[in-house]
Amino acid sequence: MAGDIPECGCGEGKMELRCAGKTAMHAGRYYLKCPHNGKHLGSFQWYDEYQRQVITRWSYVGQCHRSKSAIEHGCGQCHGSKSCNEIKVHLVIGLMRLVVFLFGVSIDKLL
Repeated sequence: MAGDIPECGCGEGKMELRCAGKTAMHAGRYYLKCPHNGKHLGSFQWYDEYQRQVITRWSYVGQCHRSKSAIEHGCGQCHGSKSCNEIKVHLVIGLMRLVVFLFGVSIDKLL
C-alpha cells in the first residue's frame, strides 16, 4: 500500500496514510493527509476514493491508447503492443491493491 501514496499538493513530500479512530464517524476508514498538517486544498483525501481515482485514470488512459491505436491501424484492436500491455498490467495491479486494501479493512473490522 505505501508504494502508491501520492505526493501532497503542498510539495512537502508524500501524504501520510492514516486510519480513522474507533470513535470517529468513519471508524476504521483509511485516509491520506498532508505531512505537515496543512489545511490547503487537497490536504485530505479518503484512501479508497484515491484508489478509485487511480483505477479510473488508468482505465481512461487505456481507452485513449486503444482509440489512438485503432485509428492508426483501422481495426479497433490493440494487438498486444507493449504500451497497451503495460497499461493492462498497471490496471490489474491497481485493482489488486484495491481488493487487498478492502479485504484488510474487512478483516480489521471483524477483529
